[in-house]
Amino acid sequence: MIGRLIQHPSIRSHLAQGSKFLVAGGLGAVVDFSMLNLFTWAFSLDPRIANIFSTLIASVVVFLLNKYFAFRDREGSAGTQAGRFFLVYALAYVLNVSFTALFITIGVRLLLPIHPALLANLSKAAAIGVVMFWNYFLLHSFVFRKQESGARS
Repeated sequence: MIGRLIQHPSIRSHLAQGSKFLVAGGLGAVVDFSMLNLFTWAFSLDPRIANIFSTLIASVVVFLLNKYFAFRDREGSAGTQAGRFFLVYALAYVLNVSFTALFITIGVRLLLPIHPALLANLSKAAAIGVVMFWNYFLLHSFVFRKQESGARS
């Protein structure tokens, strides 16, 4: 049953594309966490403020990786796709920052002895996990959607 399901062309396409999306997101997360830690540890910024900047920087990296690697869309207008991407990621950004701040706030109350930078990392990881599904669905269906031949954009 599962073997036949995996052989379906649409499922195979989503598995391949979803795997590349995870790689692009993973690399974006490396950038995000690196910047978060740089701003938090080296510059002693409040983790909630550092998260705002790290998320913005990572979003640019993730757009480029998704366009050219995960969704391999070299034909679509980069400007139109960037507009759509940043519309999708604007809400994802608000969700990510909100969930991260919420998880940090909960963590401060529940995990008092934990270092703020470690709490920021754990909170951000949880927020990324929550928002990831939103991002894949909308990147696939709205930002990098394949146009039918003869269809208008």
